[in-house]
Amino acid sequence: MEPRQLQLRLLVLRAGFFMALTVLAGRLWYLQIAEWSTHQRSAELNRTKVTWTPAPRGTIYDRNGEAVADNQVVYQVQVRVSELPEDPMALDAALVPLARVLGVSTVEAKKALDGARAVGALETVLPGLGENIDRLQAIRLDERRLDMPGIRAVEAQRRHYPFGSMGAHVIGYAKAIAPEQLHEVERLEYDDPPGGVESR
Repeated sequence: MEPRQLQLRLLVLRAGFFMALTVLAGRLWYLQIAEWSTHQRSAELNRTKVTWTPAPRGTIYDRNGEAVADNQVVYQVQVRVSELPEDPMALDAALVPLARVLGVSTVEAKKALDGARAVGALETVLPGLGENIDRLQAIRLDERRLDMPGIRAVEAQRRHYPFGSMGAHVIGYAKAIAPEQLHEVERLEYDDPPGGVESR
């Protein structure tokens, strides 16, 4: 092979190598600099998850240091409506392990799930079946959570009054808002009295 042909081949090889390197560097620049914010957002969503955790209410003591209102740990079935499968067959498949763990039929589980959807909240407790499950059921549900998207067992706090209704006029009582009351609350402003009693 002549030296001139060899030089030409080397030149073509160098040009091809340089072009490949330029394309690679351009792609790297595009991914690392131009698309940086998009990839950072995706990475953030992959490694973090927003979880809403209600703050526990404080313990109320009488003058002798005895608790007249405290919290008890309960386990509940929580439904996140936005994560439920839209496909009816996938939803039915998710109801099978839920019904098995709770010891009910899939029809009852479906009815409770429809009730949770009717509440209209992003997250709600499975009505009728999921307000108070035992710890073993919560563990079993947690083991099957990948089979039940949008349904999970959570640890919650329930208000407990050791002396019952004694002192209710002082301690007061607050319970979960009913769906029909939700529309009334939406009309209230920041300084409006919540019960309407103060304005009478």
